[in-house]
Amino acid sequence: MKKLCFLLSLLLFIACSKSNECTEINDGEEFVLEPGDRICLPEGEELVINSMENQLCPCEAICVSPGQILISYEITLENGQSFESQTAYIPDQSFQLADIGVSLDYTFEPLGIEFTEDCILANPNPDIKSIDLRLTTN
Repeated sequence: MKKLCFLLSLLLFIACSKSNECTEINDGEEFVLEPGDRICLPEGEELVINSMENQLCPCEAICVSPGQILISYEITLENGQSFESQTAYIPDQSFQLADIGVSLDYTFEPLGIEFTEDCILANPNPDIKSIDLRLTTN
């Protein structure tokens, strides 16, 4: 029984440790962004993606605008200050993090979007699984 408790505690510790890992991203590097990700940016900031909401034009619809993906995030600066904000990502356009009162010199260049399921008439706005990006330091 003690061995089982020890093994379960060890597995729980490993699972919790992995969920808090920070993926370091360097200038010019391509990476995949998913909800729940913790990203370490080149200047020491830590970016946590809380959610990505699909507000794109529904598939099979004719829209004036392509719509957007609303990315909710929390960013922690190197000095420990933390801010929650949102930014709108319009497909095929680079974006920056929304103004949070400090200057962040990063541009995110979109390379592709992956959905949780196919965009079809029965599901015209599927959830966002991930966004492939390239980070550029301005």
